[in-house]
Amino acid sequence: ARKKRRSQKLPENFDLLLEQAIQLRKEVPERSVAQIICILELEGYAAPGVLKRSTLERHLYRAGYGREQMQMYRDARGSSSKRFCKPHRMMLVQGDIKYGPKLPIGKNGARVQTYLSSAIDDHSRLLLASRFYDSQEEAIVEDTFRQAILRYGKFDACYFDNGSQYIA
Repeated sequence: ARKKRRSQKLPENFDLLLEQAIQLRKEVPERSVAQIICILELEGYAAPGVLKRSTLERHLYRAGYGREQMQMYRDARGSSSKRFCKPHRMMLVQGDIKYGPKLPIGKNGARVQTYLSSAIDDHSRLLLASRFYDSQEEAIVEDTFRQAILRYGKFDACYFDNGSQYIA
């Protein structure tokens, strides 16, 4: 007789995690479940070790985004990543901040959280400027865009999420 496992409770934000996992799978259909979990953990959606591979794999399959089910996304690859795209370069620049690694750059070698601030051209997807910082202050956004403008010239518009660094 097969032993029945005790059921583990899903994380409270599992619906959000599944939604993000589906988006990550749509962006790169070849992305493995282990890679998706790693991205979700690095971006702060899930604490390390909370999301299990087999659980996420099962739920992705039920939602129609299992590895085998992704053939239609592999075939239509050209349209998914450029669905929202300006027709010419430098018409729109997108800015974002992501968590970086914790580095021993604090006092007495204390580990400090780093943040990657980037500016990307919407049309070409060219990385205009990108740099790691040890804080999420407004000044890092200004510095990132200053570097982009000095190197590539002015742009027509920019797009940000609603992070506190972008709201002046």
